[in-house]
Amino acid sequence: MTKAILGNHKRALRGCTLGVIILGALVAVIGIAVVYRISRSPALAQLPTFAAPSSKEAWRQDLEFLATEIPRRHKDAFHSIARNQFENTASELSLQIPSLNNDQIVVALMKVTASIGDGHTHVETPPNFHSFPITLYWFDDSLRVTKASPEYSRALGARVVQVGDTSIDDALKAVNTVIPQGEGKQWVRRISPELLVCSEVLHGLGVLSNAARGQFIFEDDTGKRFSLDLDTLSEFQRHGAEQEWPSAARRQPVSSEHANEDEWFTYLDAEHTLYFKFNHAPGYLEFRRFSKRLFEVFDRQQVERMVIDLRNNRGGDSTKFRWIFLPRLIDRRFSCLRRCCGVPEKTRASARKDKHLTRSGTPLSWTRRTTCVTRCGGSAGHTRQRNKNACRKGIFSTQFSE
Repeated sequence: MTKAILGNHKRALRGCTLGVIILGALVAVIGIAVVYRISRSPALAQLPTFAAPSSKEAWRQDLEFLATEIPRRHKDAFHSIARNQFENTASELSLQIPSLNNDQIVVALMKVTASIGDGHTHVETPPNFHSFPITLYWFDDSLRVTKASPEYSRALGARVVQVGDTSIDDALKAVNTVIPQGEGKQWVRRISPELLVCSEVLHGLGVLSNAARGQFIFEDDTGKRFSLDLDTLSEFQRHGAEQEWPSAARRQPVSSEHANEDEWFTYLDAEHTLYFKFNHAPGYLEFRRFSKRLFEVFDRQQVERMVIDLRNNRGGDSTKFRWIFLPRLIDRRFSCLRRCCGVPEKTRASARKDKHLTRSGTPLSWTRRTTCVTRCGGSAGHTRQRNKNACRKGIFSTQFSE
């Protein structure tokens, strides 16, 4: 009798302990979710206004902090550069600081950080830096003006051939020194147009002699060259005005819609295409709701192809996409195969082993008779080789918009 009572007490105690543990875990998860949600608010997500250190010694202290903290915080800081090379570069910069102006020092810090070689390790351009009021984009090997403030509308559609006294090829080489080169070519092409209109960066690189005004030389489609002296505007002014600037496009591309939204999609009825612009993933619950809405349209419409546009995605937590979005996409892919191609009911694992599949694990009829998924561009942290590996797994038919 006593043993039975003691046994019941022990079981009750274990149950209470387990309940406390589960409750504590739930509270922790909710707390993390709340903190994450708050951190996504615009007020806290903005970068602090840049204030240059008051002395050269203060700059040296900033450099020392940077050179110490990167190796300490980075999981594998020296995968692209040797430790002694990194340390020597930082030491040389410390000696040069007294003879450099503030823009040159900021750019030098960007170079030191970029030498680590991954897109998630970089010095962000301060929000109170300035830029020239034109928007550039790479079309093959031509860097062209896609938007411009009204007073510089003559430049719309023209090719940039020179910045100050520097050819565009040499200006690009200079800008590339502050962009992590361990990423794919698409990442470099995504970032370089932004830096090529940032006046402080161009000044710090020696492309321009001052940061207040710059001369750009353009070439129109007839081959005629002309120059414009461009004044700068703050990033705050640019953010509010850029959407209203005249555009070189006769018809705005789909990708330019909803420019200020992190993720959005639309169904293009004439092309039977579901277009998904993925700039930045929200929280897990928000992304789950977003994915649900997207796949409701996927199931309701006659989707022959799906485009996932990552060209403006600067990387981040890919687990949201892998755990929430990708399984739903794969489920629909194989469901569609069974419905359209007569593939027998079987698990996804055995389907990938089917002898009728290609080397990539994708059925030969997939891109011809069912929905084809195309990914445009790539985000930070995804090199071309990694994208090829993803393609071999039969997840995407991958194309690059370069």
